Amino acid sequence: KMWEECLPHIEFAYNRSLHSTTKMCPFEIVYGFLPRAPIDLLHLPSSEKVNFDAKEHAELILKMHELTKENIERMNAKYKLAGDKGRKHVV
Repeated sequence: KMWEECLPHIEFAYNRSLHSTTKMCPFEIVYGFLPRAPIDLLHLPSSEKVNFDAKEHAELILKMHELTKENIERMNAKYKLAGDKGRKHVV
């Protein structure tokens, strides 16, 4: 029973954490913004309005996905180089 109570909090923490390969949080990659924790809401000015035009938001998501893809490809190349280090070439 305790696991079922903890899982949403663990999932939230994971989705909000920065990943070394993508340099972004999983939630941010999918939705284009970081999920807000209760502590984040304490300092929001009440007069501030955040309004995304759907087209702008879609363009932002596409840019973030492209950046994520580039980061993943760069890290894959880095991991391949490290994995191939000392490996003999077989003909």
